[in-house]
Amino acid sequence: MKLVVVDNTSSSAPAPDQLEVGQFGFNSITGILYGKKSDGTIVKWPSFNLGDSFSLNGGSVALPIITFDNTGSLCCGGFVLTVIVNNLIVNNKYKLEISELSGNTSFTVSNYNHNLLPENSSQRSVMLNISMSSSNILSMVKFSIYGVDGSNQTLLSEKILNLTCSLC
Repeated sequence: MKLVVVDNTSSSAPAPDQLEVGQFGFNSITGILYGKKSDGTIVKWPSFNLGDSFSLNGGSVALPIITFDNTGSLCCGGFVLTVIVNNLIVNNKYKLEISELSGNTSFTVSNYNHNLLPENSSQRSVMLNISMSSSNILSMVKFSIYGVDGSNQTLLSEKILNLTCSLC
């Protein structure tokens, strides 16, 4: 996979003809990373400086950090992936969204609660039941954390994980 510097002179997103499907482009002015999905649409990931904070419910906090557990044994028939989110504020509301970016129609996540409400710790773990009906097919999965303040949602953090399952 090749990373392309899309633009060094403006803050514009790349046009669809500037990226190939599955290719990433980086705008060095804005710090935003772009990608092209299999349907030809361009998606973007926001940029934050390391150490940035955001305002939620009247307070300023560090950005959430997303990590994963159980990524070693991925059986196509079904496996559990644990998503761990750190740097959350107790009693604030957050939302987890999952997006499959590579066009793998056999990728499914069943019965997960996308609302995160840390009640007594700055960490939340979410166990996801994932299945893929075809082996050795790559799924590029984006995990997004939003801060929820009333009816407003603010994108706080995202992480991409490449998943390939095997027959078990």
